[in-house]
Order: sequence, then C-alpha cells, then structure tokens
Amino acid sequence: MKEYRDIKDIAALVRTNLKREFPACTFAVRIERYSMGQSMHVALTKAPFEVFASDVDVNGNRRTRDYAQLNEFQLRDAYAAEDKICNGTYLTTDAWNTMVRVEQIVNTENWDNSDSQTDYFDVNYYTHFAIGRWDKPFEVVEEKAQAVASPEPLTEETTTILPRAVASSDQNKPLRLVPQVYGLIS
Repeated sequence: MKEYRDIKDIAALVRTNLKREFPACTFAVRIERYSMGQSMHVALTKAPFEVFASDVDVNGNRRTRDYAQLNEFQLRDAYAAEDKICNGTYLTTDAWNTMVRVEQIVNTENWDNSDSQTDYFDVNYYTHFAIGRWDKPFEVVEEKAQAVASPEPLTEETTTILPRAVASSDQNKPLRLVPQVYGLIS
C-alpha cells in the first residue's frame, strides 16, 4: 500500500505536474472533503486548441455552452478512444489526448480497492473531470511565445557582475560561483 498523503498535498502535486506537462493550458484543480470521503475536481479551462469536435452531442442535442462533464472510465477505455466520445460529448484529438493524460496524472496517488458486488468502496479520493466549469465556460487562447524580448541593451553604466551559485549534478561537490551580469536599478 502506498504511503498516505493528504488530498491537499496531492492537489498541489497535481497542479505542479499539469503546469509542467501542459504549460499552454490552464486547469482548475479543487478538492472537496465530506463525511466518509473526499474528491478532486479537475477542469480544463483554457487551451490553445479547440476541444469540442461538434456542436451536438451523441443524442443530437445542441450544446448550449462550452462546458462538459467527462467520464473518467471512458477516458481509460480503448473503445471510446476510437470515436473520442466522452459522456456523450465529441472531443477533438488534442482534447482527448490531453484529458487522457490528465486522468493519469490525477490518479497517480489514488487507489481503488472497491468491490461493488459486496457494496465495499475503498478509494483514496474520487475524481471528477470537466472541460470548462459550470460558471466559467472553456476558452480557446493563443499559445504564448517562448522568447522574451530584452527591454534595453546593457551598457557599462547600467551593469554589474555579481557571483551566482550553480549547483552541480553530483551532490558531493560543493557549489561553484559563476559570474553573472545583472542590470542595476537607477
């Protein structure tokens, strides 16, 4: 059995991993505690790609807003992956692949020793996935550029050289100082 971690710590770890793996996307991660259980809710709120492949669901009903609750078990199912349908909503390939990976990240610290035939449920936490939120619809945003422009060129009068500690990959070696150029505030 895994070492028990509080769901608040797990949610912080999930946020960090989602930011690292999907830097262009924005996720809402929140926890809920209640009698005899706890849940983690994760919603994709912004991304640089379209998530809905159709304006109608599998029943032919029109989507009225940019929000959809997803079924985590369908995200794990290879059959559902062929059509990219989750909880009646048609998803784009980018959205499907993103949410499948999100489900894997969220359930890294989870366990499920449940036996529904004997009405025994044992999970670390329940999970809920969505695209958008009920009160805040999903947004398509432009991907941010990686390069950052320098505000002004450095000159002799506006710069100084200060030492900076650089860690070695070998933990037995001490830190070494490397000269680094910094701009001075005038």
